Amino acid sequence: MVQQYSLEDSLGHILGRTVRSLGARLHRNFANAGYDLTCEQWGLLRRLDRNNGVNQQELAVTSCKDKTSMVRLIDGLEKR
Repeated sequence: MVQQYSLEDSLGHILGRTVRSLGARLHRNFANAGYDLTCEQWGLLRRLDRNNGVNQQELAVTSCKDKTSMVRLIDGLEKR
């Protein structure tokens, strides 16, 4: 007997939904506390706090982002 494959029951799909749900909740908590901060920016601030003096290249590698995305993220954080 062949089992039917269900995308909704796959581990990847469930994990993706979980990550989006946690991100949305974190964003709501930031907004309720009066912080104009995205989840990505919060992650960047945590990396900077834990690795004082780290450069942009190292931040990009540890964040799994390319250099251009990292510059955009830092620029957005500076504006906020």
